[in-house]
Amino acid sequence: MSSKKNRKYTLVDFFSGYFENIGSLTLVNLIFCLPLTIILSIMFFLNNTGINNIFVSFLLIPLMSPFSGGLFYICKKTVREEKISPLRDFLYGIRLNALYFFLDSVIVYVIVIGLYISFSYYRTGLEGMIMIVSFIFSLIFLLFIISFQNNIMTMIVSVKLNFGEILKNSVLMVMGGFFYQIKNILSFSLIAIIMYSVCVFAGNIFVIAVVLIIPIFLFLPVFSCYIIVFNTYQPIEKQVIIPYENEYSKTSDPVSSISSGEDLDELEKLSKGDPDEFVFYKGKMIKRRTVRRILEVHKNS
Repeated sequence: MSSKKNRKYTLVDFFSGYFENIGSLTLVNLIFCLPLTIILSIMFFLNNTGINNIFVSFLLIPLMSPFSGGLFYICKKTVREEKISPLRDFLYGIRLNALYFFLDSVIVYVIVIGLYISFSYYRTGLEGMIMIVSFIFSLIFLLFIISFQNNIMTMIVSVKLNFGEILKNSVLMVMGGFFYQIKNILSFSLIAIIMYSVCVFAGNIFVIAVVLIIPIFLFLPVFSCYIIVFNTYQPIEKQVIIPYENEYSKTSDPVSSISSGEDLDELEKLSKGDPDEFVFYKGKMIKRRTVRRILEVHKNS
């Protein structure tokens, strides 16, 4: 899709993209659930041995962050209508994005603990109008953080910027892409309502366990990730990728940008990887295949 400029992403695109790749996405979901199960088992063991506090419980966030990088990378390729190789692409996504996803998870870890403590304090330490105002501000901050994080995770797997640039662009895009984030929030609210309703009407602990566990293993993590990427990638493509592509296409002689051995070394490094990925070179967003073309022309010149 990214090659089709100004493409309108529709509900048909959303479902066709998912169901055309449902076999591969289900396999990726099962692969993702393997480390998730192991980590949850370890945390359950720690809980039974008395090591149980919010700092330990929320360690799931940084521990699962590298695998989330693989999941988001797969979903990005699905949204862009690129061919998926489940295990290979999942492992490549982990290797390519693990560091940035871990750095982001540390930020999320601190924020989540802060919000947990804040909400607990508001529930017990404040009363009346002060409690309501504080709760409203906390809710607004929570919505900002959700939008901010969705932007970060999708941008990490979509463009090759340093982490500071990703954070800056993610903040700037909170408002620019807020309509799409509302779609994310409404989608997850609907999923939560459906699952909660089924659990309430079931009235049986076994049925409730099935309702919660089977979706997690079969589709829920990858489907949730796919929703985030599908909605968040659109403003990133419009505001970050396409403008840089347009700017670069105006360059009459891209080979002339190679002015030193350092430039050549940088291009050699950027050329390695998925040819359809975007990388950042001299203030411009270009695809790796373009980098390879520049190198090829340079070597033949």
